[in-house]
Amino acid sequence: MRNEIFSVSFLILLFLSFLSFPVYGNFISPCSGMKAPLFTLRSTEGKSVKLSDFTGKKIIILNFCAFWCDTWQEEAEGFYALKKDFPDISFDILSVSIDGQLDMMVEKKKDLIYYPILLDIKKDVSAVYSIDNVPTLFILDKEGIIRYKFRGYPGTVTLYSSIKYLMEERHRNSSSVKKMSLTFDDFPAGEDSDGLLDILEKEHVKATFFVSGEKAEKYPSPVRRAFALGHNLGIHSYHHINFTELSEKQIIKEISDTSDVIYNLTGKRPFLLRPPGGHVNKFIEEIAMNLNLKILLWTINPLDYQRPGRQMIAERILGELKRDKEIILLHDGVKETSDILPELISIFRDRSYEFQ
Repeated sequence: MRNEIFSVSFLILLFLSFLSFPVYGNFISPCSGMKAPLFTLRSTEGKSVKLSDFTGKKIIILNFCAFWCDTWQEEAEGFYALKKDFPDISFDILSVSIDGQLDMMVEKKKDLIYYPILLDIKKDVSAVYSIDNVPTLFILDKEGIIRYKFRGYPGTVTLYSSIKYLMEERHRNSSSVKKMSLTFDDFPAGEDSDGLLDILEKEHVKATFFVSGEKAEKYPSPVRRAFALGHNLGIHSYHHINFTELSEKQIIKEISDTSDVIYNLTGKRPFLLRPPGGHVNKFIEEIAMNLNLKILLWTINPLDYQRPGRQMIAERILGELKRDKEIILLHDGVKETSDILPELISIFRDRSYEFQ
């Protein structure tokens, strides 16, 4: 009798789980590297538009949007600027609206809109593309392969940089492998530093964290976890003070106290040093050398600690992304950085960067 009750309960739970989560046959949620699922939708002009009519010709921006989303106007203006200000790139835009009110907005902004607005009122196509946030943008290459996915409008410069890269891809030596180091200062920002570690673990990316000794004593768990996950740990400082304003004795204490904290938490001495603000002079270099430490600075600094927004962080990084070996300076505790990080990692991989 007990087994029968268990079996019935299990079947009920299984049935409820199917009600809770949408099922689309054998479809797998589209991601970078997959062929974009084809669809046909009616436009605001009453025309039947097929995605297949656009693939094989140009790079495509596939934008899922909604009238009630407060970024819709920004998107329309950004797409217009993309065409007007960057004549060296060629692309098509398909904008898919998930609500039925977009006609009013199209009428208001018809001087900006040069691309079809498609109506997905029943959200069938949105479901196939697993849209859980608007706007969500996909960039498809000429073969209709999804190359980039952005949750939120990424900005005109980011779109331009991505399209330009895809247009020049065939002329690039695809066998060359480039190196990328993601580095994070001010670690740990708090117990919520685990959120950043979760992202890196999910993306299978190793990073370098420069540790604040004082914060590490207060929040030891993220430091232990970062070490256990195989990330590099380096010395930032104990009190986050400009080293150029300190005496030799004070600098050594800042370094040694932080080194002791890391050793006590991990059992391993760090060998990397990044002084706060990157303030380094010959005097500090000599101290580091005498302590057998290597100073590691950066090639790209998007100033994310100023919290300029995820769009600006992405644009600052991609605008400087040109060397075969890049070291990117980011900061723990900046929500915008964590939000944009998965998309940036996807772009870095697409551009043949390997993480180290």
